[in-house]
Amino acid sequence: MVAIAIDYDANARLYLASLQAGQRPDIRPDCGRWSGLVAELETVFERTNGSGQAVQYALDSLKKKHPDFAEIFASHETLPVLEIKPEEICPPLPDGVALPPEFSNGASPCLDEYVAYSRDVSPEGFADFHEAAFLWLASVIAARRVKIPLNKQYTPLMIALVARTSLYAKTSTADVAISVLQACGLRWFLGADETTPQKLLSDMVGTVPANYGDLDFEKQDRIKLRLAMSGQRGWYYDEFGELVKSLTKANGVMSDFKGLLLKLDNCADQYEYATQKRGNEIIEKPYLALLGSMTPASMRLSGKSGSELWSDGFWARMVFVCPPEGTSLDIPYSIGDKPVPFSLREKLRKWHHDLGMPDISIEAILDEKGRPTGRYTVEKSDLPEHTCILGDGVRDAWVRYRSALKDLLKFQKNEDFDGSYNRLATKAMRIAALLASLENDGLIELRHWAKAQEIAERWRLSLHELYSQVNSAMRETDVAKLEDTVLRTMQRLAERGMHPSVSELKSSYIQKASRKDIEETLKTLAKAGLVEAEKTTHSYRWHLVEEPNQRT
Repeated sequence: MVAIAIDYDANARLYLASLQAGQRPDIRPDCGRWSGLVAELETVFERTNGSGQAVQYALDSLKKKHPDFAEIFASHETLPVLEIKPEEICPPLPDGVALPPEFSNGASPCLDEYVAYSRDVSPEGFADFHEAAFLWLASVIAARRVKIPLNKQYTPLMIALVARTSLYAKTSTADVAISVLQACGLRWFLGADETTPQKLLSDMVGTVPANYGDLDFEKQDRIKLRLAMSGQRGWYYDEFGELVKSLTKANGVMSDFKGLLLKLDNCADQYEYATQKRGNEIIEKPYLALLGSMTPASMRLSGKSGSELWSDGFWARMVFVCPPEGTSLDIPYSIGDKPVPFSLREKLRKWHHDLGMPDISIEAILDEKGRPTGRYTVEKSDLPEHTCILGDGVRDAWVRYRSALKDLLKFQKNEDFDGSYNRLATKAMRIAALLASLENDGLIELRHWAKAQEIAERWRLSLHELYSQVNSAMRETDVAKLEDTVLRTMQRLAERGMHPSVSELKSSYIQKASRKDIEETLKTLAKAGLVEAEKTTHSYRWHLVEEPNQRT
């Protein structure tokens, strides 16, 4: 048997070149006697979120301390980077769980017709955006009137279209769904474009405006429609990323949205809340279907690894639809308006009519002299509910999919996905119920489930794609670049014998970054052993662990 010589020096050089380039190969090669030093540099890479500059600085320090280690780089000024194997971004389902594509044939002609129309109107929209917008539209119209016979479930969907600005036509694709809703005469289902948590709750309770008696018949009729189903709302938020930033602020005016959206997704029979002016108020049969647009950059804090929104169930209730990078389309819009197809409009209108609405009456309250007081009494019947029926094989397929997702979690080290995986089978069943209620009298057949599982799997892939984009973008554009800037600035100042405070770095040298970010960056670099703080009378002074004038 012939022994194969291993070039430990080359392995170490190539691997460290990858770290300096901000990349980490899947497997560290055998580096022989250099393994301990390479492990130290790996730690610097991890603690600085992939900063190549930090690795370079730490490598220079190690070369100084270990001359024999420096020798392996002496004749290799330009180093190739090790090729990184592309990891499978989303783990596949186990054998026997994914259904053959032909199983979903004919599941929803209405969905197919909508997607074709949406692509015609918004040709540059990401393919999955069209499908997701239709499902949100269906979720709005269902309005808690479609019930799933599994632990008292209904069909609310909260969907976020997430992509870089202008490249994937998020807004124009969402506008198609709104225009279809308008064409069906059902736009009154939508709440205000922008609102506060308190105003949303007040609208969902249902209040007759004081000037109701002075309005014309058309406006009164619109108000009656909204009051009849006041607790069931659709909501489109074009700048959802800005809302997310607001609701993560502890005492911000929007912070109550976080808990509110979680509660509304549960579809309790009632939601009761108290206000100082109006006392306790009750929302009957609360329900919210949400569609939002945002960018990966707007999630750099709320979507980062370990964020509280992953662990507290907030992101788990959202559906993310996110295109892979570099897949945008260049298809100019055609000339002329494209009216909503008559057949599509009538199918949706008929579905709403068949689901039924509560009867409602509004009566003015008069004073003792018979004059209007500007207050009204409202009486309405119960919200109709239509329970779907699970056809042959549907529950078994749902159980297999649900169990498969739970099994996949056992092998994932990243706990941020736990909530999303646990709720994905439920979201799939909501899709199946919407499609079956719309076009099959509420009978969920295997074709509806197969289509729903296909869509849910695309959503699972989008979840992983988004998570990767948010965290890699954060590392490259926000964290690593700032760490590199801080290190370079510290080196220049150290050469002049200066040891700056955080305030000095902020005010004189790194003005574009916040004081908090600079301070957090210094702490990260300190953990990596690259800088340290010295307490003075009024502040902390930061300096490099190894000053430039200490080098030979």
